[in-house]
Amino acid sequence: MNTENTEIRIEATREISSAGGKGYQITQIHALPKKELPDLYLKNGPVVYSTTECLDGVQATCLRTKENGRSVFFDDFGYVVPRFYTCEDIEKILAHIRAAGQHLMEVNAHLAKERAKWNDEVTFVDGVEVKETGAPSPVVEKIAELWASGKLYCRDDKGKFRKI
Repeated sequence: MNTENTEIRIEATREISSAGGKGYQITQIHALPKKELPDLYLKNGPVVYSTTECLDGVQATCLRTKENGRSVFFDDFGYVVPRFYTCEDIEKILAHIRAAGQHLMEVNAHLAKERAKWNDEVTFVDGVEVKETGAPSPVVEKIAELWASGKLYCRDDKGKFRKI
């Protein structure tokens, strides 16, 4: 998973449509594909990713925009390149991209915090986790504390609790 370059780049030309409306002809889209984004990001919130599998087997670049798993704007294909979009459409696209970018930043910050708390070396000795320093884990320390205070109980072979 590569989320270091999360920039979404849309290249377009300004045009006047045949109906006389102002808009943009999107010519290229550069965004991370779905497989390079965190699962937590993809599960909920505004999401944007690129794909080339959008038009029933026809290779085209699409910018998928989803909100809580459902496609937003246009159709299930997302924003297809090349295609003409009105100025109003472009504003919707850009607003969604900004919201999805904020969502991705929040997910990445959350994952970084979780990794900092969780990722470390672990050793299990006789089925008990011990810290790398050889000191017992907090669970082992709690058991030792209960043992010392005489408040540690177990079930005997008849199923009754007794002090250890």
